[in-house]
Amino acid sequence: MQMGWLLDRPPGAARHQDVFAVVTGLAILGMLASIIFRRVTK
Repeated sequence: MQMGWLLDRPPGAARHQDVFAVVTGLAILGMLASIIFRRVTK
């Protein structure tokens, strides 16, 4: 999924909310992966 596609879809502030939701989701996934990796490698 491309950020440009998300920004072009809904009008107004909703498009930015969608982009920030995707970025937040990726950040949470990265944090969870880091925590799991840390526990596995101890």
